[in-house]
Amino acid sequence: MEGDAFLDPSYQPGKRTGDPRKYPDAGASSGSSKPSPLHYLLPWLMFTLIVMLFTYGYHHIPALVWITAALCGCFACIFMFTSGGDQEGRSSVVLGVLCTFGILLGVLGGLANYTWNMAPYWAYEESREYRNVLPSEAAAAHADAGKIFFAEAARIDTTKAVGFKAGATYCVAPILDPSSTTRVEFWAVGMDCCAERGDFQCGDATAEGTAAAHAGVVVMDNRFLNGVSHFEYFAKAVKEAEAANDLVSAKDPLYLYWVKDPEAVQSSLFAKGTSSFLLYSGLYLLFNANFAFLASKLPGRKRAY
Repeated sequence: MEGDAFLDPSYQPGKRTGDPRKYPDAGASSGSSKPSPLHYLLPWLMFTLIVMLFTYGYHHIPALVWITAALCGCFACIFMFTSGGDQEGRSSVVLGVLCTFGILLGVLGGLANYTWNMAPYWAYEESREYRNVLPSEAAAAHADAGKIFFAEAARIDTTKAVGFKAGATYCVAPILDPSSTTRVEFWAVGMDCCAERGDFQCGDATAEGTAAAHAGVVVMDNRFLNGVSHFEYFAKAVKEAEAANDLVSAKDPLYLYWVKDPEAVQSSLFAKGTSSFLLYSGLYLLFNANFAFLASKLPGRKRAY
């Protein structure tokens, strides 16, 4: 019978015949789909949750933070490896990849924010505070200090300051009082705030602020993804100061940032940690939105008929 597909020698089972214009979806790509709101929101929510937990919870409940990150990773794997080969499955894979990026960057950003800001904040919060300390007292007796308020007679001898160049300039100056000898137990320190010799403008140790400042916050080791500690360079600067000024440093001196108000320094660390968390969250929202949009433009497989 004329027009019968079974009598047509060109007929092949499973293949559409005739004018392809009758089938507008023939040859259409299975990619280039519009991303769903889930692609924009879920990876960002995972990123924000992880950074928030590292910022505010890692100090007290680190296990919970890592468990949460691991659970988010499990969800990302489910999206990537349990999807089919159709358009919906491809969308699920893209969502899994976006979530994976969010989790990894959230862990890195959260750890960095904790190390740079929140860890020193909690260190000052939980360390001891000493008042009316004489610079001639043994630093070893204040090894557990976070904040030290010196006696009124304490001063920084800026004429004996030294700057050690190692990429940045590591500055040190002895903290002394009228009864001090050549032995130094406490050193005021800073970075990129002094000359090579005889000048020290770090923290509140300036021409205007030195007289009003009689306190310091102990330097905390807040390195992140870097095997070199600032303490090593401050120690080298101290060695140069000893040789240049006929000084003798204690075996384990305390390095301090010279400030008027140690409490304000501690509070600023918490504020900086919070502002960094909000900044990271906002930037990642934009990053993920662009990434999701670009992923939706990747070409997929074409359907064959």
